[in-house]
Amino acid sequence: MLPWTNEQLMEAVDKRRPAPTTILDAHFSTRRPADASLIQVDIKKGPEGIAVAIDAGAKSKRAKSEGWDSIPMQIPRFSEHDIIKASDFSQFRQPGVMNAANQAAFMQKVMDKFDDMKKRFDRTKEFMAIKGMQGQIVDGDGNILVDYDVPAAGTLNTGTTSPLVFFRQQHAAIARVLGYMPSMLMCYAGETAYDKIMDHADVKALLGGPMGPTMVQDGMVQRIQNVYIKQMPLEFVNNAGSAERYVADNKIILAPKEMDARLLYAPCESPRGMISVPLYVDQWDEKDPAGTMIRLEENPLPLIRRPDACRHHTVS
Repeated sequence: MLPWTNEQLMEAVDKRRPAPTTILDAHFSTRRPADASLIQVDIKKGPEGIAVAIDAGAKSKRAKSEGWDSIPMQIPRFSEHDIIKASDFSQFRQPGVMNAANQAAFMQKVMDKFDDMKKRFDRTKEFMAIKGMQGQIVDGDGNILVDYDVPAAGTLNTGTTSPLVFFRQQHAAIARVLGYMPSMLMCYAGETAYDKIMDHADVKALLGGPMGPTMVQDGMVQRIQNVYIKQMPLEFVNNAGSAERYVADNKIILAPKEMDARLLYAPCESPRGMISVPLYVDQWDEKDPAGTMIRLEENPLPLIRRPDACRHHTVS
């Protein structure tokens, strides 16, 4: 066995961020436990209502919940294992004794194994979140896990519509369904979509004005019409072995901070039964090949309670 308990390993692995997760960090940083892998959640559509005044001494009114729908969701399970071979220990320890001076180096070797698994899990969560903002959460094989009622895909033809007008219209449309102005509206843009928006004459004129320098950071335009723009060129390898972009080159996704998103996690399987933790680490000895098997499990689901506030468009 490794010289650390499962609880110590879980705490260490949970703090590591081996893969970039732009969407998760911005919208799904709140984590909430789910009681089971099959759950019912409330999803909101349309603006909220307002209260009705009543007479003094009158009975209070029943609270209204306009536009809420309860839908079932199946939280997926992800579990992978690897082995720390006995030969991996040899340079760090004498038989039965850990060399304290080399313990940090050995821990890093163990964490490298966990990082490889956690990278896949983090990329999977990022992929599910991005797909959810476009209407459906799917797994690596394309199986639909959740069907959100996101507005149908739109288009932005930069030859006929100014991005400045487009962003102002989208900001207003999202504000209408929320019932208030979003504090921050994010635009996640594929590479060619980003270039087409930035090449538009109206955008170039805006950047050339007095406010231009405040809109650019590290050589990239960060904000237009109170819309914060993030270019998304990152890609992953799908189950067919081909490279795939998180956001297609010609697509943009618009999402407010107020889309009421969070990351749900279902209980993990352990030899002692189900454990309600965001991730679970297990270990056990192997005789052939000699070593310690390590296992990492996560059962996550990106939940969007205001999917009507998300928008996605093809840019031409």
